[in-house]
Amino acid sequence: MLRSYRAALMFLTTLPVPPVNDWRSDDAAKSVSAYPFVGLTLGALLALAWWLLQPFPNLVAAGLLTGL
Repeated sequence: MLRSYRAALMFLTTLPVPPVNDWRSDDAAKSVSAYPFVGLTLGALLALAWWLLQPFPNLVAAGLLTGL
């Protein structure tokens, strides 16, 4: 499952992820099952960023979150 998650992160984001060294032909197909978990991870990271940006004015916080 961790291999699928890492492959899904590589496909869906530009986050620096250690590459899968021994790529197998079915890794791409198996990574589809990890797509929802990648979405949860990105949502959690953005929610954390939103929480940390609360001291800033709303327009500034919204601009920074959009940039993230």
